[in-house]
Formats: sequence, structure tokens, C-alpha cells
Amino acid sequence: MLAESLGEGEEAERWFRRAAEAREPRSAGRLGRLLAGRGESRAAEPFLETAAEAGDAEAATLLGKLLRARARHWLAVGEQGGSPEAAHLLGDLLFGSGDKDGASASYRKAIAAGYAQVAASYAALLLWWRQGGEAEIWIRRAVDAGDEGAATALDTYTFPLEAELSESATLGTKLAAANLGRFLELRDCLDEARLWYLQGYEQGDSYGAFRLAELHKKAGDEAEAAAWYRKAAALGHLGARRALGEAPQPESSGTEPAG
Repeated sequence: MLAESLGEGEEAERWFRRAAEAREPRSAGRLGRLLAGRGESRAAEPFLETAAEAGDAEAATLLGKLLRARARHWLAVGEQGGSPEAAHLLGDLLFGSGDKDGASASYRKAIAAGYAQVAASYAALLLWWRQGGEAEIWIRRAVDAGDEGAATALDTYTFPLEAELSESATLGTKLAAANLGRFLELRDCLDEARLWYLQGYEQGDSYGAFRLAELHKKAGDEAEAAAWYRKAAALGHLGARRALGEAPQPESSGTEPAG
């Protein structure tokens, strides 16, 4: 600290490093900030973590910012490599950072790959854009998979029945058929909804099978409902697994991926 006060930067860094390597947290925080300030973020991270673990809020914040930047880079690499999960997570990061257009592009890549877990995130973006009619379909898909956050949103917002789905919501991906079926079911067009649910299931979308199970259950046909629940569960739908007693109920404070 004396060397730093005298403007002897290299000497100060040398002593801060010796103390930081001995896990002295104040020196670790100072060294981490110094390294980050000159662009050596990877070298700064372990020192900032030492300081953060000792209660240094500024070090914790800076470390979080550095890690967020790294996460954005690697999630973008994963997205470019074709990972729908990376596209979903990158979309969440971009949405939270205020880049709504970037988030939309990433979410749509996940949707195009048939990655149903993106449902709640994409619904939140649509709600931000005030596209309530389409958002409702995605929210209901997430609710049916056990996402309690989506269930809260469904209870909070009033969705217009007269709303229409965009062309992108009804064409081009294996998730679209079941989405259109849900849209029609909500408007009591059950025969048409069944056809779209069946098409969704045939395209590999577990939600189509789940909704067919739900319709059979409402009609009192328990055997047929169970058969469709099993088909949905075989494709990984969490709501169907719970309906069959094969999965634990979600914790009240948590969420599960939408299927």
C-alpha cells in the first residue's frame, strides 16, 4: 500500500500479488481489480473470487460481470454450433441485458430446433412486446410442464381471445402444430385441435401427446388418457410423467423446464 501511495505501481503489484497468493483478501481484491482494469480478466478472476468470498461486494460484482461476459461468449459459440440449450440460455442473458432483438433471435433458434424448454422465456419476451395472444400459448405450454413461474404469469395477465397467432408460431417448427392446437382448443375448436395435436406428436413434440391426454381425461376416457400420457412421457414431457406418478411434484419455490 505504501508503494502504491508513492506511485510505484509495479512494486505495489508485486507485494499485492505475494499477499494475494497467500489468500489475503484485501490484497486479492486490489490485485484482481488491477488485472481486470488492464484487460487481464482471466488472471483477475481467482483473486476477485478470493476477495468476494471474504465479503468484498465490489469484487463480487466485478467478478460477476467478467463471468457474464465469458458466458455470453461461450453460449454464442454453443449456439453457433447448433445447441438449442445454448441458444435458450444466451437468449435469457440477452433479454436480461436489454437486447430484446438479440434474445428473440436466440429464442427462435431454440424453437426451430424443437427445444420446448424455451417456452416460458419466449412467452416473457412476447409479453414485453405486448403480444399477449401468442404469449398465452407459450405460457400454457410451460404451465403444463410444471413451470410455476409461468403459472403465476397465467394468473396475472388477461389474454385476448380474439388474438391471432403469427405465421412464425404456426409454421416451420415441430413445436408449431401443438401450439396451433392449443390455440384452437382455447377457442373450443376441439376437433381441429385434436388434428393439430396429433400432427405435433407425429413430428416428435411431446406436448401434442400431452394435450391429447388432457382432452381424453376431460371427456372421461381415463384409459385413452393414460395411453397418451405414456406416449408424452416417453418423449420426456414432465407434466405427463407427473400425471402417471413417475416424477416428483415441483417445489413451490422452483421451476422445471417446459416440455
